[in-house]
Amino acid sequence: MSRADFRHHLALPCAGFTLLELLVGLAVMAVLSTLAFSGLNRIQSHLAATEAEVENWQRLNAAMELFADGLRHADRVSGDASQVAIERGPERLEHGVAQGYWRVRDASEVEMLAPARDWQLAYLDARQQWQGEWHEASAPLAVRYQVSVPGRYPDSPPRSYERWVVLR
Repeated sequence: MSRADFRHHLALPCAGFTLLELLVGLAVMAVLSTLAFSGLNRIQSHLAATEAEVENWQRLNAAMELFADGLRHADRVSGDASQVAIERGPERLEHGVAQGYWRVRDASEVEMLAPARDWQLAYLDARQQWQGEWHEASAPLAVRYQVSVPGRYPDSPPRSYERWVVLR
C-alpha cells in the first residue's frame, strides 16, 4: 500500500462511535434509569398504602355491619355517646372507640379492631327526640352514629361518616 493510498484510507469516514458519544449516551441512559426506578418505587409505595387502606376499610365495614346487626337483634341496648352495650340473650357485645380503634368486645374479651379516631352515638326515643344516652328497658327506635376515621396520610384530616340503624 502506498502512502497516497494510506492517506486516502484515513480520510474515509469510520463506522462506530467516538468515546465522547459513548459517554454521553451512557449518561443519558443513567438519568433515564434513575427516573424510571424512582417512578417504579413511588408506584410500589402507593400500592402498599392503597392495600393497607382497603384492609382498614374492610375491617371498619365489618365492625359497622356487626354493630348494625347486633342492634337490630338486640334484647337490650344501653350506652352513652362514646360506648354502647348490646345484649341478646346471654350474649353481650361492647362497642367503643379508644386509642384510635373501634373496639368490639364479647364476653370472652375477644376484640375486633378497626381504625377509627372518634365516634358519636345518638339514640332516637319514642318521642322522636335524639338522646345522648340510653338506659331504658326498651330498645331505641333508631341509633345514629358518626365515625371519624384517619385520613389516608398522617397529615391529612380525618374523614367522618354517618350511619343510621333503624330498629323498629
